[in-house]
Amino acid sequence: MKHIFALFLSVISLPAATFVIVNADPAGVGFNDPASAAPVGGNNGTTLGKQRLNAFQAAADKWGATLTSSAIIRVNAVWTDLPCTADSGVLGSAGPSEIWRDFPGAPIGKHWYPKALADRLANTDLDSTTEDIDANFNVNLGKPGCLTGTFFYLGLDGKHGKDFDLVTILEHEFAHGLGFHTSTDRETGAFVDGIPNIADDFLTDTSTGRNWSSMSALERASSAMNTGHLVWTGGNVTYALPRVLQQQMGTGMAGADNLSRALLYAPSSYSAGSSVAHWDISASPNQLMEPVYNDDLSHQVAPPDDLTLPFLQDIGWISGAEQLPRLQIGISHSGSFTQRQTGTQTVLVSNTGNAPTVGATGVIVASPAGLAVTSIAGTGWNCTLGTAICSRSDVLPAGSTYPPITVAMNVAPTSPLQVTSLLGAWGGGSLPAAATDTITITAGSSGGGGDLPADAGGQKILPQLAFGGGWYTALYFTNTTASPVSFPLNFIADDGSPLTIPSVGGATSTVNLAARGTALVEALNVGALSTGYVSASLPLGVTGYGVFRQGAGSGIQEAVVPLSSSSATASTLIWDDTESVTAVAIVNPSSVSAVVSITVRDTNGSIIANSSVTLSANNKVATALRNLPNLGGMAGRRGSAEFTVSTGNVAVLGLRFAGTAFTSIPTADR
Repeated sequence: MKHIFALFLSVISLPAATFVIVNADPAGVGFNDPASAAPVGGNNGTTLGKQRLNAFQAAADKWGATLTSSAIIRVNAVWTDLPCTADSGVLGSAGPSEIWRDFPGAPIGKHWYPKALADRLANTDLDSTTEDIDANFNVNLGKPGCLTGTFFYLGLDGKHGKDFDLVTILEHEFAHGLGFHTSTDRETGAFVDGIPNIADDFLTDTSTGRNWSSMSALERASSAMNTGHLVWTGGNVTYALPRVLQQQMGTGMAGADNLSRALLYAPSSYSAGSSVAHWDISASPNQLMEPVYNDDLSHQVAPPDDLTLPFLQDIGWISGAEQLPRLQIGISHSGSFTQRQTGTQTVLVSNTGNAPTVGATGVIVASPAGLAVTSIAGTGWNCTLGTAICSRSDVLPAGSTYPPITVAMNVAPTSPLQVTSLLGAWGGGSLPAAATDTITITAGSSGGGGDLPADAGGQKILPQLAFGGGWYTALYFTNTTASPVSFPLNFIADDGSPLTIPSVGGATSTVNLAARGTALVEALNVGALSTGYVSASLPLGVTGYGVFRQGAGSGIQEAVVPLSSSSATASTLIWDDTESVTAVAIVNPSSVSAVVSITVRDTNGSIIANSSVTLSANNKVATALRNLPNLGGMAGRRGSAEFTVSTGNVAVLGLRFAGTAFTSIPTADR
């Protein structure tokens, strides 16, 4: 059962701060309810009204001891009727009573600040006739028809049992009043009087990379419903994340995106009072400022338990200079960046902030078209060639630099004569950093001498691997260089897990090639049918292909298949289903989920139909192309099929079947 927190427009201020609860209830109601009450959980009030007031003051004192302000923070508090049914209801609501801009001491002009924060920054009460926070709480809770039988727990010790812990809920609502909100209309995206809220500077949509202050109203309204893509980019929250949120195996922190930025609640359907002004419900452990009440919350508002204080610090509730790490990327290149040759990048990650890093730090090298990463390594770094990502978890002190990462790259024979490599760093409690490296490419000769094959080297994929049940797969490799080389092969099942090959003796193998040598790796026809794909990290100068074989004796059918790039985002093949059936193996070799969009055209280039396949990281699907949703109209026709992804990568293999006979279909990757 979910119990929604509502948020109304209002304001507040903070620390070493004095909070005053202003009793706005009429006689006999709310704080003035004379019903006798026994002491509970450290709350020694003798009436229901007094116990309610004590709980309010306890929550206010928690924030008062956490924040600092020379201005008294006054909370206008009322116990009243709020929307409620027998199984759901609004527990309470609060927000800043006023918003201010361009006041004396405002750090940023033309931005709205909640009154309590504005008072603190101005070092005076800007409007002594108005309270800072307006708070309304449900006076009917627990009565018949309003979450019947479940009451506010008025104790101060957190031992609330089945009831709602009032102190926790008050801390949540007071945080809204202190500024955990935006005055911008989250449904329409409209600014108040055309002016953004200070929080809008930190509300960022990862789909566009822009913050709310720089968006149009329509873009903000869309962003509020862009689930999984609305993040908070304040430095204090980012620094606190590794100490607060739970690390998940292979997927980062629970409640953060893949660049270690806190996710905000942005359901696909706008939720009044909840959308944008709360952390996402994926956060673990549960956070005070989620949009639903969680009964496992403590009364803590700061790291290592909670992210509320860092949010408020980001908008201005902080004294003195911020103590934060800040990642910076340095990059240089050397070697022969010549078409058909190889070059090297050196990557340095430094901490130019004034605090040490905390938690894991990651770096990604996004090579442009024309360059292919063939090796990536550095002392103390854990690097994955397929994704060109390196990570480490040791602390980087302020003013220090990690050991360098060395990246070797093949230059394609058709590479542009100027390319730009993009690099990103994230984690460590720092905001993400980015850098670019513009490289001038020297035109190479057309062949002979030391030239390499056009497809030699790089991270390659054989999108289909089948053995057993009458099937056999082989991989052939050749080394075109004058030096011996070795490289790893990884065999991966359709679901992304390691696939053991009996004839290899495991799910990985190392291929050793002599100078100008060749090698054969076989997955023999043993046992029941097993399928997957192969990932190969080919050194510079190594090329290869795959062979599929089915049947035995004179009935053997065989097809030779080229290896695909693991970094492609689009692949096209030509199909002919007039007298045969086109089968495809589609692989997402990346570390993120991908939606593969498929456009099938006829011989005139007109679209027959569109389809899509969603693949988790490192997953594969194999099927007849016409069996995918909407593609039945391919039967009896011929044309082309394009496979594209907007995130992740795609590798495609095509096979043409006519009865038991089959052959491969080349693909064009880009």
